[in-house]
Amino acid sequence: MKSRILKTNLFAFALMLLFVSCTKDAEKVVVSPLDGEWNLTAYSAGLMGIESFAKDDITWTFNSSNNTVDVLINTTLSANSYVSIKTTSTHSYSVNGSKITIGTSEYDFYFQRGDLILSDHPEVDGPMIKFERD
Repeated sequence: MKSRILKTNLFAFALMLLFVSCTKDAEKVVVSPLDGEWNLTAYSAGLMGIESFAKDDITWTFNSSNNTVDVLINTTLSANSYVSIKTTSTHSYSVNGSKITIGTSEYDFYFQRGDLILSDHPEVDGPMIKFERD
């Protein structure tokens, strides 16, 4: 009787081990640091000065699964605004090293203290765009 209980327990334990040890490893998902919603907080165009924006005035949402960025404008831009994308729209983008091409515009991009910076030769009055993560 004891040996039958022991065999049953041993068989149950072996069966349990079989199911536990045969788990499929989940695929590693690589998430781009660009992914997600970013608030445009400052747009600088050299000598033209800096335009500042409040949270949620202008958001850019990057989606690396389909390489698109959704730009949402929740404010009225002044007639002389230098912001490069002035209407709510969706654009394709591609990344090559530290360069990002959005539509037909190419920028250097980097992260500084958690903020996303896009720039295109700001030393010669090109734009510098600062974003904070939402």
